[in-house]
Amino acid sequence: MTDILTQIEKEQEIASYEGEDQVLPSNEVLRRYLADKPKGEKILSKIPSLDRTIGGFYPGQMIVVSGITGMGKTTLCQTFTRNMSEQLTSPLWFSYEVTPDDFLSVFPEDYLKHIYMPAKLKGNSVQWLEERILESKIKYKTTVVFIDHIHYLIKMNSKQNMSFVIGEAVQGIKQLAIKHNIIIFLVAHMMKTKSDEEPSLGHVRDSSFIEQEADTVLYCWRHNKDKYLTICKVAKNRKKGIIDEKIGLVLREGKYEEVALQEEQQ
Repeated sequence: MTDILTQIEKEQEIASYEGEDQVLPSNEVLRRYLADKPKGEKILSKIPSLDRTIGGFYPGQMIVVSGITGMGKTTLCQTFTRNMSEQLTSPLWFSYEVTPDDFLSVFPEDYLKHIYMPAKLKGNSVQWLEERILESKIKYKTTVVFIDHIHYLIKMNSKQNMSFVIGEAVQGIKQLAIKHNIIIFLVAHMMKTKSDEEPSLGHVRDSSFIEQEADTVLYCWRHNKDKYLTICKVAKNRKKGIIDEKIGLVLREGKYEEVALQEEQQ
């Protein structure tokens, strides 16, 4: 009898529950979400075909940029940085792989005062990243962040399952994008492939969580018959559902510009 009374009391308590996680009709959930959703404008890459394909980048998104070493990942992100700084986004860079002098050498002098970096990379935890992101957001109104690259945030000698360790870090980074209403570009290395093999989903190194958590996945590689041509492929775009759209790029004056792909180059 006591158990029945306890169960009745519990059900009555639940029936009157009105906490912030209460179950509601979906139209009411949507209304509340839209009312509380942080405002933010989309940011364009200024690479015309990429912007037409994905519609731009939006606050709260995490974009993964991947490819084999030396195939243009950092250059693509530098191009985004230059183009996005013109849109008053105050880009923040965590450049673990390239020294500041080499990294900044591709930018015209007048752009440097609009691109931000920690004076020293003293940390590599998600917590440290969040503190520096918040600092840059408050001081400079930063809305776009670049992290090059994910493997510098991981203890590679960890005895834990590496895929899960990376997955946990990537989930933390994705949550930073949502929490602070910013766009985060995350560079990730790709596993080794044959020189003539086109990268596709599943080729990011060490953890499938990287691609799973991403809103957009971009692969870049050099064309095997034209060393001056870089191909950027939209391997995944959650917002529009578009995959495998390819864009031709050539390097001009320190940044990528789009060129039309011939049929034999695609």
